[in-house]
Amino acid sequence: MGRIVKKVPGVKAVSRMKTEPAAFNLAGERKLLDGGSEPNYVAIYEIESPAVLLTKEWAEAAEKGRWPSEVRP
Repeated sequence: MGRIVKKVPGVKAVSRMKTEPAAFNLAGERKLLDGGSEPNYVAIYEIESPAVLLTKEWAEAAEKGRWPSEVRP
């Protein structure tokens, strides 16, 4: 969806990053935070204003690619 959304007016940048399990040290021992079935990737959208999310172009972009059939379910 990133490449598609990047073309929406008002979207300045899109970054996609792979997530890692959250960890912390407790009493000198490393503990992993059990996040269940957390997503493997996160996307960050830099937009000019929240109004971009209400545009027709954003709504149309959200229905393209793999997002509606594979990612959203």
